[in-house]
Amino acid sequence: MHAADPMPLTRRPYFWIGFVALSALCAVAAWRMFPLAFPVLTLDLRMDRAAAIRAARQLAAENKWGPAGTARDVAWFGGDGHAQAFVELEGGGKEMFTTLVSEGLYVPYQWGVRLFREGETNQTTVRFRPDGTPNGFGETLRQDAPGATLTPEAAREIAERTARAAPWKLALDPFSPAESSQLTRPGGRIDHTFVYERRDRTPGEGRLRLRLVVSGDRLTELTHFLHVPEAFNRRYAQMRSKNDTIASAAAITMGLLYGVGGMGIGIFALLRRRAVLWRPALICAGVFAGLQLLGGINAWPLVWTGYDTALSGSTFVTERQVSLVTGALGMGALLFLSFLAAEGLTRRAFPAQLQFWRLWSAPAGASIPVLGQTLAGFLIAPLHLLYVLVFYYVAVRWLGWWTPTDALIEPNTLAHFWPWLTPLARAAQAGFWEETLFRAIPLAGAALIGERLGRRRAWIIAGMIVQAVVFAAAHANYPGQPSYSRLVELFVPSLMFGALYLKFGLLPGILAHFAYDVILMALPLFASSAAGIWIDRAVVILLSLLPVWIVLWRRRRTAAAAAELPVGFRNCDWEPPTAAPSEASRPPWSLAAASIPPWLWRGTLILAGVSALAWIGAAEFQRLAPPLAIDRVEAERVARKALADLGAKLPAGAVARVTITGRPAGDLYVWREAGTDTYKSLLGTYLAPPRWRVQFVTYTGDVAERAEEWNCGSRAQFVGETSV
Repeated sequence: MHAADPMPLTRRPYFWIGFVALSALCAVAAWRMFPLAFPVLTLDLRMDRAAAIRAARQLAAENKWGPAGTARDVAWFGGDGHAQAFVELEGGGKEMFTTLVSEGLYVPYQWGVRLFREGETNQTTVRFRPDGTPNGFGETLRQDAPGATLTPEAAREIAERTARAAPWKLALDPFSPAESSQLTRPGGRIDHTFVYERRDRTPGEGRLRLRLVVSGDRLTELTHFLHVPEAFNRRYAQMRSKNDTIASAAAITMGLLYGVGGMGIGIFALLRRRAVLWRPALICAGVFAGLQLLGGINAWPLVWTGYDTALSGSTFVTERQVSLVTGALGMGALLFLSFLAAEGLTRRAFPAQLQFWRLWSAPAGASIPVLGQTLAGFLIAPLHLLYVLVFYYVAVRWLGWWTPTDALIEPNTLAHFWPWLTPLARAAQAGFWEETLFRAIPLAGAALIGERLGRRRAWIIAGMIVQAVVFAAAHANYPGQPSYSRLVELFVPSLMFGALYLKFGLLPGILAHFAYDVILMALPLFASSAAGIWIDRAVVILLSLLPVWIVLWRRRRTAAAAAELPVGFRNCDWEPPTAAPSEASRPPWSLAAASIPPWLWRGTLILAGVSALAWIGAAEFQRLAPPLAIDRVEAERVARKALADLGAKLPAGAVARVTITGRPAGDLYVWREAGTDTYKSLLGTYLAPPRWRVQFVTYTGDVAERAEEWNCGSRAQFVGETSV
C-alpha cells in the first residue's frame, strides 16, 4: 500500500489549465516590468567581446598605443555600481540616474579591453559604450620612457585638441577646469593631469568629471567618471557593513544548525541505521563540482584583468589553475555532504514522497507524478519572478527603500568564452545546493526531532520559520537600504519553497529555483543585440528545459506511459541493505599490521625529526631591522603627549588603536636587489623599519564626523620621538 497523492487536485485537467494560464500571465507581466527594474535591458548593447577586442586593437594601432607588436588582450563588460548607488541614494534618485544615462552623460555599463605583454610596463586599456562607441582609454608608460617637458599651457592645448578630434569628438564647452597637476618622471618626461568638471549637471554633491593626461607631448588618458564625495563613501561603507553583518550572522547560524547539526549529527545518525546512499550523492556532487570548474574555465579570460605584467605569466596561470581546481574540489566535498544529509534525512522524515535519486530513472521518470512535479517547477518560476519585481516596485515607490536590482545580474557574462554556459552552471548549482541545504536539511531534521519528541507539527512549523529567516538573511549581503530589505523580500519565497518541499519533496523547488536564477543570470544575453547572440539565447532555453526533455524521453520510451508511480519508488519502500557477513575474525587494522615495514615508517619519522632539528640549528636568523625600544602603552603615551604639545585637541571618546607598521614591499625589493648592506644603510632614512603607529578614532557621532582621525608614527630609531 502506498500513501495517497498529497494533493489530488493536481490530477485535475482544469487545475493544470489554470496553472499554465497563471504562469503565462505572470511571465508576460514580468517581461513588461523588466526594463523598469533592470537598466541593462534598456541599453543599446550592440558590441560583443570579439568586436570590442577588434576595435581596441584597431584604435591602438592607429594611435600607436603600446605595447608595440603582438600584445595579449582581455575584454570585460561591467559598470561602476558605486557611482550608480550614489546617484540613486543621494544624487537625485533614480530619476536623475535615468536622465544622466538617457542623455549620455553617464555610462553605467561599458566594455573594457586591456592590451598588455608579460614583462612590459607599457600597456593600454580602451573603453567603449555598449553600442561600440569609444568612451575613453588609458595608456601606461614606463617611468623612464623618454618624452617632452612641456609647460602646463602647451600640454593643456594638446589635451583639448586631441579630445575634440576623432575618435572621441568631445564637446568641451560644458566643461570647466577643476584641477591640474604635473609630475616629472625619472627619465625627464613631464606628465600633466587635467581634470574638467561639468557645471550644467550636478547630481547632488557629486560631479561629472573628465580626466585628461598628457605624457610628454601626447595624450595618454581620457576618462569620464563621476566624482563621489568622501562622506558618502563612509555612509555607504557603513550601510554595506550592516548588510554583511546580517549575512555573516546567517552564515554562522547555518554552519551550526545545518553544518554541525544537519550534516554532522544527521549523517552520523544515518550511518548508524545504514541509511546512507553515498554513491548517487558522490556522483551528483562530482557533476556540480565539474560544472563549477567548467564555469571557471569559461570565465578564464577575466583573470587577466588583474594580472601584474611584472610577474611570470606561467606562474600566474599555474596559481590561478590550482586555485580553480582546489575551489572545485572543496565545493564538491561540501556538496557531497549536503546531498548526503538532505536526501537521507528526507527519506526518513517523509515516507510518502518519491525517492529523490530515482525520480528520472525508468520507469518512474515516465509517470504522471514525476511529469507533474517537473512541469510545476518551471511554471512556478514566473510567479516568483513577478513577486520580486512587484516587491521592488512597492518598496521603492511606497516605502522609500533602495533595492537595486542590478546586483542580481552579472553583465560580465557577455565577456566569457561561451556566454550561455555561465548562467546555466551557476543557476544549476545554486538551485540544487541551496534547496538541499536551506530547505531539506532543516525541515527534515525538524520533522525527525519532532517525531522523536512527540510534537512533529510544532517542530516543522519552527523549522519552516528558521529556514526562511536563515535563507533570507544569508542573501542580505546584496546592497540595499534598509539593511534588512533583502530579508523581508526573500522571507515569503522561502516559505513557498519550504511548502513545496513538505508537499512534494525536493524536485519542484530545485527546478523553480533553477529556472528563476537562470532567467535573471541570462538577462544580459537577451539585452544584447550583437551578431550571433541568438545562438547563446537558444542554447540557454534548450538546456534550461533539459529536465522536461528527460521526462518526455522517458515517457516516449515507455510502451504505455505510466499514470501512477510504480511500486517501490517512494521513500517508504526503501529498505537498508542486508548486513554483511561478520568480520569479527579479521584483526583490527593498525599501522604495525599494515604492509609498510615497521623499520621504514619508524625510520622516516626519526629522519624527519632529525632533519628539522638540524635545519633549525644551522639556519641563520638575522635581525636586519632595529628592535622596538618602547612597548605599546609607552607608544600611546608618547603619541598623546606629542599631540598635546602641538595643541591638538582629541575629540571626546577618542580611542587609541596601536599597531606596528613598516614597508615590507620596499624592504623586500631593496634587500633582494641591492643586498643586506645597502638595506641596512637605508633603514631609518628611505626605508622605514618596524615602528609604532597610533591612531585616535571615535566611534560616536555621524559617520562623516567619524572619518576624522589623528595619526602618530614613531621615528626611525624608536626612542619615543614622534612625527604627526
